[in-house]
Amino acid sequence: MATISVAPYLIRAYHQWMEDSGLTPHILVDCSKEGVIVPSPYIQQGKIVLNI
Repeated sequence: MATISVAPYLIRAYHQWMEDSGLTPHILVDCSKEGVIVPSPYIQQGKIVLNI
């Protein structure tokens, strides 16, 4: 039997903990990676921060 990845569960748990604690979760995106499509006016030093 294959082992199921724990990563999605940890991400979901961290997100729920942040919301329960009154924090705002953010993701830092490296805009230099191939396939990343974001609004270019918001890119700063090759990165963009997204509020999730």
